[in-house]
Amino acid sequence: SGERKEENPTTPEKEADAFENEPFEEGEPVLVESTSGKLLWHASVVAVSKDQNGKINGYRVHYKQWSSRFDEWVKPVRVVEPSDHNLLVQEELLEEWIAEKD
Repeated sequence: SGERKEENPTTPEKEADAFENEPFEEGEPVLVESTSGKLLWHASVVAVSKDQNGKINGYRVHYKQWSSRFDEWVKPVRVVEPSDHNLLVQEELLEEWIAEKD
C-alpha cells in the first residue's frame, strides 16, 4: 500500500481557496458562519494566525454584543466581509432558521 494518491484539484477546500476573501486585519468587522452553517454572526477580528509561509490559517473573532469569553479561533473559510450582499444572505438565513423552528 505504498501507492501515493494524487490530490483531487477540485476538493471543496481548494474551491473555497479560489474564492478566498481578501485577508482581514485586526479590528476589521466581519460576518462569521456558525458551525452549523445556518447563520452568520456579526463579529470583529481580534487576531490573525499565519502558517510558516505567511498564509492566513485562522482568525480569532469577537462576536458583537457577546462576552469576550465567547471569542474563538475560526478557519478563514467561515469568515466573510459584511457586504450588502452578505448582510442580505445573513437576513435570509435567519428567516429560514426561524421558519424551521415553527
